[in-house]
Amino acid sequence: MNGKPVGSAIIYGQDTNMVYSSFVSLRGGRKDVDVVGASGFLGFDKDSKEYRISNKEKLVEQSLPGNYISLNTEDCKVYAEGKMDLGADLGQVKFNTIGIATHSTINDSATFELMSTIDFFFDKGALKKMVKDVKVFNITRTN
Repeated sequence: MNGKPVGSAIIYGQDTNMVYSSFVSLRGGRKDVDVVGASGFLGFDKDSKEYRISNKEKLVEQSLPGNYISLNTEDCKVYAEGKMDLGADLGQVKFNTIGIATHSTINDSATFELMSTIDFFFDKGALKKMVKDVKVFNITRTN
């Protein structure tokens, strides 16, 4: 768009602490983080009245893996699913998040349903003690 890059994502504005969406349009600030977005092929589904962006396979079968984003032309909602970037650099702690997000452009509200894994060093002795405590808790609870 006039030589500036466009994107399609649900975005977190770090300066404003706001969530907004971009669908084949200009982004906001330089520090803004694409929480979840998609690239690939753009299509339009007449039945749902949605523009959709993803890889070819996911556009045909939405249950397949990969990032996906859509814009509904009737209710102006942007829906996205896939791997998410929550903008946190935690050093040696690896934080992986996937899920779905919806941004309503009419009332400027967003919802997120997330699942995360956290990968970090954990002392084996402490882990064994924790496992033992959990086993004791489960045995006590079932009796």
